Amino acid sequence: MKENLLAKFEDHVLKFKKPVRTSRGVLRERTVSYLTLQDELGNTVFGEAAALKGISYEKKKFSDAEYLKKKDWIVENINLPSEEMDLALMEYPSLRFAYESAMLALKTDISKGMFPSDFTRNLDFLEINGLLWSSSLGKMRDHAQQLIDEGFHTLKMKVGVSAEKEEFLFSWLQKHHPGITLRLDANGAFLNYPMAIKNLHALQHFDIHSIEQPLAVATTADELKELKHLIADSPIPVALDEQLANGYFSDTKKADVLEYLKPKYLVLKPSMLGGFEETFSWIKSAHERGIAWWITSALESNHGLSIISQWTYIMMRHNKFKETALSVQGLGTGDLFERKYNFETPLYREQAKLFFCI
Repeated sequence: MKENLLAKFEDHVLKFKKPVRTSRGVLRERTVSYLTLQDELGNTVFGEAAALKGISYEKKKFSDAEYLKKKDWIVENINLPSEEMDLALMEYPSLRFAYESAMLALKTDISKGMFPSDFTRNLDFLEINGLLWSSSLGKMRDHAQQLIDEGFHTLKMKVGVSAEKEEFLFSWLQKHHPGITLRLDANGAFLNYPMAIKNLHALQHFDIHSIEQPLAVATTADELKELKHLIADSPIPVALDEQLANGYFSDTKKADVLEYLKPKYLVLKPSMLGGFEETFSWIKSAHERGIAWWITSALESNHGLSIISQWTYIMMRHNKFKETALSVQGLGTGDLFERKYNFETPLYREQAKLFFCI
């Protein structure tokens, strides 16, 4: 048994500075939950559960009542051995991430950072992409220009809302900023293979780095086969994102799905995949197959984003995996929320560089 810990969950609402439009609709706010742990000495730490409705594995498999019940179970059973907790939380990745983060914080001198490195000592930085949300064409063009003026060399853009508007923006970027790397994220907006391949061929003459999740998460054998064919046939390299958060909880299942689908890239979200150990397993499996990867946030608060950023730096410099790690990460979502609803953070940005300073 672990030492006598006290636990509780509290919800917190984060409000966007302005509504953001995705292929799934408009977001104005989002709710995260904090697991608070207190030990016998009164030391208090937090872990963040940032599940997204309709996207996170547990939010698709379980009802809100079942999710709440599992949170209550954690509070009541917090002093069980870690192995038992991990097993019980396997199908609740966001709660497993919260638990893992909080337990790590208890064992760490967090005044030096959760994962000490040159990044947490403010001697190095992470390069991140700029994020373009769907809006009016004029606003998107102005925002793209603003990000480029700020020093971003890689832009990530949500697509699947308006093909005509998106292609116009790509043309403008290619003409006026040909050196910009453009990553697209469809969030499963294309309904099937014919629709997806038609759209991808229409975009192939633009200089596009990759497209994330062109089809919705495949859950059946037929859907996996359709996704496999799209990955093989696409003129634009396909990156898997939400597909990874689909119940591949064993190393064997991870290896099997990567062997079958053979994606060019993985986009890894630790808070959606079940934490750092689970994400490490994906990195290892991808590296063994020559699949490149980068890490991104999933609309966590500054607290979760800070921990993920620290761990990302460690993984990028890992002697074994750095060859398949892309240099530009997707960790810029902290700027999206109104400051008064967010938390103070040691992270700060200069141009496209993310720094950490306690």
